[in-house]
Amino acid sequence: MLHQEFGTILLGFTGAIKCVRCNNIKPLQVRQSYVKQSVFFIPIPTAHKGILLVCHICEHKDTLTAWFPMFAGQDKMNKIIGLLNDGKNYTKQWIGTLSFKDKESALKRLNAINAFELVRYIGS
Repeated sequence: MLHQEFGTILLGFTGAIKCVRCNNIKPLQVRQSYVKQSVFFIPIPTAHKGILLVCHICEHKDTLTAWFPMFAGQDKMNKIIGLLNDGKNYTKQWIGTLSFKDKESALKRLNAINAFELVRYIGS
């Protein structure tokens, strides 16, 4: 029996950007989609997939990378890291509200996409 769970994980926020659907100028969420699977109650490692830009007001999603971030190419990853760096104050504020375990998990996700400068800023 195969069990699958699909969802997204919040990586951080951008600076103030205009949403293409609702035209609100707000920080947008940078989210990474994932798939958790298990076969006969034996968990298979979580597969992290594409990265999305999500408006938290109208929930419009723009795909920044459709596949695994490590296969997206350096230009796309630099763009994503640049968007996250633009909203580093919002991301730091959000991470400050998390529990220690959730904070550690969020910083590991940022390290996984090579957002090292952002992680250093949040840690300071």
